[in-house]
Amino acid sequence: MVLLSCMAVSVLLSLCLVASAEASSTTWTQTYGGTNIDEADSVIQTSDGGYALAGQTNSFGAGGYDFWLLKTDAYGNIEWSKDYGGNEWDGVCSVVQTSDGGYALAGHTWSFGVGECDFLLIKTDAHGNMEWKNTYGGPELDVVHQMIATSDGGYALAGYTGTAGANSLDGWFVKTDEFGKMEWNQTYKWEEFDIASSVVETSDGGYAIAAKTKTSGTSNFDFWLIKTDEHGNMEWNQTYGDENHEQPNSLVATSDGGYVMAGYTVTKYEDEKIDVDFLVIKTYGNTETNQYDIYEYDYNFGYFTYTFVVSSNSTIEDFNFDMHQKQISFNVTGSNQTTGFCKIAIPKDLLDGDFPVYLNGEPMTEGKDYTKTYNGTHTIIQITYSHGTHLIEITGTYTIPECSTWTTPTILLAATLVIVIYKKKRST
Repeated sequence: MVLLSCMAVSVLLSLCLVASAEASSTTWTQTYGGTNIDEADSVIQTSDGGYALAGQTNSFGAGGYDFWLLKTDAYGNIEWSKDYGGNEWDGVCSVVQTSDGGYALAGHTWSFGVGECDFLLIKTDAHGNMEWKNTYGGPELDVVHQMIATSDGGYALAGYTGTAGANSLDGWFVKTDEFGKMEWNQTYKWEEFDIASSVVETSDGGYAIAAKTKTSGTSNFDFWLIKTDEHGNMEWNQTYGDENHEQPNSLVATSDGGYVMAGYTVTKYEDEKIDVDFLVIKTYGNTETNQYDIYEYDYNFGYFTYTFVVSSNSTIEDFNFDMHQKQISFNVTGSNQTTGFCKIAIPKDLLDGDFPVYLNGEPMTEGKDYTKTYNGTHTIIQITYSHGTHLIEITGTYTIPECSTWTTPTILLAATLVIVIYKKKRST
């Protein structure tokens, strides 16, 4: 459950006004609420330039906490407000403006429905008067975290269920028509706890869902990205995380067909202190780039072994490191009309430099075709391209300084393809 600590709803907006050649900034602040706890959880700008805020109120309404919808003008002045709920706890997670000028609100309800806690979807007219409400759930705990309006005029709600799933808590996705009638629902489970937090409709008519998943026997969660078809059937899924606790709270689709998830990561230290930081993950969007192989290539210099690691959704062949030319080269192959990528980790102690990248002998553009980062031990170069068969070449500036021309024949230089270690894809 969410612990509430706000005593009023506060909105702070900065509006930038342009007059002649000068720009000025005007800031206004408004608070809304009564004598008890009132919390805003969602805000949108409305078609008339004002704002609609939705949350939960303990100051007004019929019960402990009720849905609260508040409409303001462009300066935050209240035009009207409405509350909806029963005798128990009812709280909003999302609000959208509908095509008829009204509003749809979604959240959890302990007042209505058939179970302990259910999804609740409310539709209002343009003045906040309720037109209908529907609940979704069973006898156990069913909690919604986000609702969106869909292109067919209906609604999609994502959260978790203790009723419909096979495990203790599973991700739950509900699709309704324009009147809130359930058209279908899907559960998503990995192992123990799976909780959906955000959903977007995708350009192919399907959906992408951000969730967190907990593996049995551990105490931490990972980001979990799920792509479905138009009926919620899973097409692919991918987890992201390490030994820390990671949780996504928001998901957007990007213009390149990928996704960005934002949330937080929790690091635990031996002295029991914890550190909580923002975590943002950018992904590729299509099926091909969300399943990839990892290759390792070991180069032995006397007593030292240096490893190149390549992650790619392409087939990698003919990997070669030419120490004299200070150059890495390899071939990539994949299905035409799909997007290819490879990410290569280059040991800094072996090869360093500016690393220009060439595709079939032509220079690629940094920031557009490839990116470079450094993690303290390796330079990471990530390259994207249209699939086909291509030769990729990466040139460094210097190699191990001890390896002069006359000593090279005395050093055993062995390049070994270790094999594909694992296929980085989770599927149902």
